Amino acid sequence: MKAAKAFFRKAIKHQGQPPKTITLDGYAASHRAVREMKADGLLPEDTKVRSSKYLNNLVEQDHRNIKSPDESHARLQAFQECSDHPLSY
Repeated sequence: MKAAKAFFRKAIKHQGQPPKTITLDGYAASHRAVREMKADGLLPEDTKVRSSKYLNNLVEQDHRNIKSPDESHARLQAFQECSDHPLSY
């Protein structure tokens, strides 16, 4: 929870204003940190908090198309070539 509060404080400082909506995953410490920050006056009471294990992962999903299907094939082929090496067991 301490890390979640530190993250929110840093994000607010970086943005210059508190968020209107916060999307959290199911991690309970983040929800508790937001509740406590609202109670302490660090976040406005009208800040909406929503839970979604998918909406919060847009950044994580952003790199999903970086790896091409050919890369996995090349790795498998390289592995098979190594197994043909005379020193392999």
